[in-house]
Amino acid sequence: MWFSIETASKIHDWANVVLIGALAVGVVSTLLVVWMGNIKEGYLRRDIYSAGVESAKAIENAAKANERAAEAELAAAEANKKAEEERLARVKIEEKLAPRYISKDQFNTIVSQMSKWAELPDTTIKQDAAVFSIISNFESVSLADQLATALKTAGWNINRNLVTFGKSYSISGIGILTSSNPRGVAVSEALSNALNSEGILTFIISDKRNGCEEMDMEPSKINSNPFCSQISIMIGDHP
Repeated sequence: MWFSIETASKIHDWANVVLIGALAVGVVSTLLVVWMGNIKEGYLRRDIYSAGVESAKAIENAAKANERAAEAELAAAEANKKAEEERLARVKIEEKLAPRYISKDQFNTIVSQMSKWAELPDTTIKQDAAVFSIISNFESVSLADQLATALKTAGWNINRNLVTFGKSYSISGIGILTSSNPRGVAVSEALSNALNSEGILTFIISDKRNGCEEMDMEPSKINSNPFCSQISIMIGDHP
């Protein structure tokens, strides 16, 4: 035997004490584990709740931010729309007030259209027209010069003197005075249509002068007489 009865008894007693102590420590440890676990779970739940609250606030703030952004976008769109409307209105006013002029393309179109009327039927006599401004402002005088040049280029005979046959007119745009002669009317209508198609406001004055028919001219001479189809092109105020 290694141990005496006395030694074995002591070791046995100490072993029991250690076992009881170990059991006590295990119980305490278990209690501590459960207790501390509950405390940790409480902190975790609190953190989860706080995180949920913060997340809800963040979502609410994001929704408000999106709403503000949408309102700002709508306001910007309205501002842009208003600015565009104001720009278009300003452009229309500027176009209305801008001096009338004949562009290069318009010049070529007018020459092409009016060259068809450059000579009286069955003659080499040129179509006669008086082109003048009835007011003295630069814009109207300049337009009269441009139109006279275009018709002269088309082969017409152009008179720059004021020819109103003793009448007085107040005109906005371009007014064409013609005789009651069929060719004079036809020439006037062709020129009026050509200018209007180019955006240059033109009309035929309803108060026509007497034509060659009313003067008892010989029918055979009507078409060959420049006076019978002569027209007066009057440049008035900017419409």
